[in-house]
Amino acid sequence: MYFAELKLNYLEKWWYYASRALLFILFGIAALRWPRTAAGLAVTLVAVGLILDGIVLLLPTVLGKATRHLNRIVLTKGILEIGVGLIALANGYLSITIFTVAIGLLLIFRGILETITFVETQAQVRHQRLALLSVLIAVALGMILVTAPFRERFGVGWTVGAYALVIGVMNLFTAWRLSERLRDDRATTTLISRLEPADLVQRVREQRRGLRRRKRGETTHHTVPRQTRDFMELPYTKYTRPLICTPHPDDLEGFVGGLVYRMQAPVTSVIYAGGNLGVWRKEFARMEPEDYIAVRLDESVAAGRILGIEEIIYLGYRDREVVCDEEMVEKTLAIFREYQPDLVVSFEYFKRATPYTHPDHLATGCAVRQAIARYEHRRHLDYLVTSTLLPNRFVDISDVRRVKLEALACHRTQSGVNAAIFPFFEKMLVRLWGAFTGVQYAEGYRLVDIDRMKARLEQG
Repeated sequence: MYFAELKLNYLEKWWYYASRALLFILFGIAALRWPRTAAGLAVTLVAVGLILDGIVLLLPTVLGKATRHLNRIVLTKGILEIGVGLIALANGYLSITIFTVAIGLLLIFRGILETITFVETQAQVRHQRLALLSVLIAVALGMILVTAPFRERFGVGWTVGAYALVIGVMNLFTAWRLSERLRDDRATTTLISRLEPADLVQRVREQRRGLRRRKRGETTHHTVPRQTRDFMELPYTKYTRPLICTPHPDDLEGFVGGLVYRMQAPVTSVIYAGGNLGVWRKEFARMEPEDYIAVRLDESVAAGRILGIEEIIYLGYRDREVVCDEEMVEKTLAIFREYQPDLVVSFEYFKRATPYTHPDHLATGCAVRQAIARYEHRRHLDYLVTSTLLPNRFVDISDVRRVKLEALACHRTQSGVNAAIFPFFEKMLVRLWGAFTGVQYAEGYRLVDIDRMKARLEQG
């Protein structure tokens, strides 16, 4: 009961974290100014704290006040803390080295947890940016701390000071976020208190009508891009003959689904490999490759009905057999000449610029790149690459991501990876570009300068 009251009274107060931030920042500055003194003081404080905490843990067991099933855990933890504390007092340098590596690993682990928080938490964009900044700081400092003891010059005091400063800044961010939330709560409470009962009833009715519309799927399918954004939003409504070139049957839905659904024009999809190696369910493990490919292409047709795809072209390759050779480039070029697209979307062809270096993805991007360089009417089209870490065009998919995931769910053969692994990474990317552009979710694309790309290919 005491700890619950403590959390309620202190851990939800912005000034508590502000005070912690001030103490850590002051100690960090002092450590950078007097590194040896700060390092010795930090070791002593941590050692004494561990010994005292270990004694407190052992007292209930020694006095017979602890339950039996907790004795072993409490004894182990208490003895371990006392032992570590005594070692720290006996050999300060060794303890600092162990402490530095442990803190580095904890910071990296914290970065992983912050990444999950960044992806899964329904927060405002500004808070998403803070979470992302926290991830970068935690991972960067964690890597520095883990490798610091193995470098020739290991500045113990500087390490302690840098760690204290980072913890202080993180507490400062926490205090600011709590104060923001409290201010928003007070504003909401004030607004509601000023409303008359009839106004409250009207507001509830409007919210329920909006909820019913969302449940019926009445989303803004072909929304015109908002030109007032301070980022480069792709003007997708201007295209009349879009062509999407993807390696596997479910790649369009996962990477380009939001853009395709927003398109006003009918979309043509080109699939290079049939996905025969993507077997995630036992009932498909004994199927012949061609039969399994047929099942996967049927799933693409079902997903295409949701997204508004007019035609699907399968080039006949199998997984891991997609190679950027002359035959593949000529097949792609023939499709360009027949359909005469004004927009071509494919995958990133620079290996260092993509988070997903699957060989089929890179080969597809390479073939499309070569074909566009040879295409006679390349000046009359735009060329976008997806799955890139260097986007310069964005599509706001905040209100249509649900439809994108619905289309992705049509690929039932991929329920293993699509239910657990891929949605997290897809959500992480669209969250990242959303936080970068100021919206909830966004798809990022790189608009390729075709003339410059062609010149580089000619130079070899």
